[in-house]
Amino acid sequence: MKKDIVEKIMELILEDADKKEMNAGYGGSHSDGGASRLRDQVNFYKAGMNGIIPTVWDEYVKEYVKNTDPEYSEYVRLKEKFGE
Repeated sequence: MKKDIVEKIMELILEDADKKEMNAGYGGSHSDGGASRLRDQVNFYKAGMNGIIPTVWDEYVKEYVKNTDPEYSEYVRLKEKFGE
């Protein structure tokens, strides 16, 4: 699919999210009517198309980086060895 078509479709999705949020607010709902889910889906799509990790996964990225860091691994090994 052409990039400009995909962008127009994402605009429609985000406009729908805005409408859902507004309607939920006017209706006195305690939720956003599914607006955040649509926005998340657009953000996940964009991240995937750009080959990046979505920002909502930052905690997992930090954990992965920490666990694959050789210095951190040595720290954990020594901590377990000496019991601190």
